Amino acid sequence: MTERPESSPARRAAPTFLIGSAIAVGLSAIGLVAINNGTALPIWCIGYLATAILWGRSWVIYRRARAQTGTRTGSAAIVTAVLVGGLALCSAAALGLQALNPDRQSKPSLGVGSCWADQDTQAKLVSCDSSSAAYTAVASVPTESDCPATAKATVPDDLVPGNVLCLEPI
Repeated sequence: MTERPESSPARRAAPTFLIGSAIAVGLSAIGLVAINNGTALPIWCIGYLATAILWGRSWVIYRRARAQTGTRTGSAAIVTAVLVGGLALCSAAALGLQALNPDRQSKPSLGVGSCWADQDTQAKLVSCDSSSAAYTAVASVPTESDCPATAKATVPDDLVPGNVLCLEPI
């Protein structure tokens, strides 16, 4: 009966390392979406903590396997680790930079509660955080005559075809 050769240190550590890397990359993609909801920081902290733990664990696995086998890591494994790890770190950096971007504004939303600005005698949808926001949509009704008396303007309601949004000054 022939003995099965020991797997290389890189092969033993690879699954843990790759799982950590996949968490980092996937988390960055989810985090970029979640950034606008204000939920990115907890996701970022938990996910990258898990990545750091898994990467640390893969290093321990690698070192133990290397001590047992005396085998060094081949260049293909090193290149793979650098590329995958680099992708994970770059995605983390992109998420961090986007989260810290002071110019990031909330996106305007349609419907009741949306904010509007006067622009060349036309109403323009803007973020409610914007200094140009002059009106807020208070109701979506079938006709202009159904708007409250306090409404100063109307715009078509893109969420409810045929309706109009009643705009009141902010």
